[in-house]
Amino acid sequence: MPKYIQRLLLGLSLAILALIPQSIQAKSYSITTDVFDFQINEDKSVDVIEQLTYDFEGDFSWADMWIETDLELGKYTYDTQITDFSVKAADDTPVKIIDQYQSGGQFYAKWSYSAADEKRTFIIEYTIRDAIRKYPEIAEFYWKIIGPDWDIGHNNVTATVHLPKPIADETEILVYGHGPLNGASRIVDGATTEFTAKRVASGQFMEIRTIFPSDLIKGPIDASLTKAEIQQEEADFVEQTIAAAEEAQRRQRMLIIGFILWFTVAPVIWLALWYRTWQKHGQEHRVGVPPKYFREIPSDLPPAEVDVLLKQGGTPDVSAFTATLFDLARKGHITIQDEVEQKTGLLSTKQVVHTTLILAPKENAEPLKPFEQDLYALVQKISRAPASVTDQLFKHKSAT
Repeated sequence: MPKYIQRLLLGLSLAILALIPQSIQAKSYSITTDVFDFQINEDKSVDVIEQLTYDFEGDFSWADMWIETDLELGKYTYDTQITDFSVKAADDTPVKIIDQYQSGGQFYAKWSYSAADEKRTFIIEYTIRDAIRKYPEIAEFYWKIIGPDWDIGHNNVTATVHLPKPIADETEILVYGHGPLNGASRIVDGATTEFTAKRVASGQFMEIRTIFPSDLIKGPIDASLTKAEIQQEEADFVEQTIAAAEEAQRRQRMLIIGFILWFTVAPVIWLALWYRTWQKHGQEHRVGVPPKYFREIPSDLPPAEVDVLLKQGGTPDVSAFTATLFDLARKGHITIQDEVEQKTGLLSTKQVVHTTLILAPKENAEPLKPFEQDLYALVQKISRAPASVTDQLFKHKSAT
């Protein structure tokens, strides 16, 4: 690519980057409060007002929610219908429902609005049809106010339940809450119960259950559940919750123990296996302790053969050649003579050593092996060559 095109593309890229905002904040939101008000009616319906408060960071334009309508508790099921659903903003800003339907045991609603970096409270109203189960002596309102499908947690949850009319004896009222361990339930008075939770985490649910005299509700009896049976059911739920919590704690302890073993015992086992493998395949064979020095050469083999032996059959190198020359001198076939020449310069004095090989075998010289004879013959041949040839062999330096 030509350089002028590269510069043009670079300039365009810098211009585009200059038009982009310096900081882009990621969108996020949280639910700071979720307040429910349930009014139980004599016809088994319940009117609901929910005040759901969001804290938005960034721009948002829509929200949705799922409400479970087919519920199951113990051996009984509860099939309900959601009607008269509406949404409005607490500050009267425009809100529009863009979709709502009930299918597969759930009610779905979606609404549009406009919010940016602010808190916004939506007032959600609807009616639950067939929400009350009537038994011979008692009636029951059971509802899952927060399902497990939310991607974020709910903070500061409050649910208030109002009976059709007050009763004189508050002991005829029972309240139970299921879900978060930080939840609490209480009887406010003869007509009101309350359920609270500081936080319902993402994926967690919250259920409320209020038991009261059946004569407050009109209509036919739905089943034959008794107050004692409900109390036993709740006692069983408590035991199951405790057992589940203990099982979760046990698994957590096992996980911690597993991590400890993995990071402590496992390295020791690995090190032991590695050391055993190294002893079997990796360490060098032990030899006896060598003496401090040798009086005699440890082997009678010529240097060239020792070099081949160390290389396990490789070709001898220059060091073997040099060592063989010294070995020929040891055997008496060559005499090595050094002459020291003193050279004095302007600022320093140095010594130059001239080494001469004299090819004059002694009378008692040891016999030579074939390759030693070849080397001796090569030296003789070089010694008979003209000075110009030997200068080329030993004194010439290649240009670089």
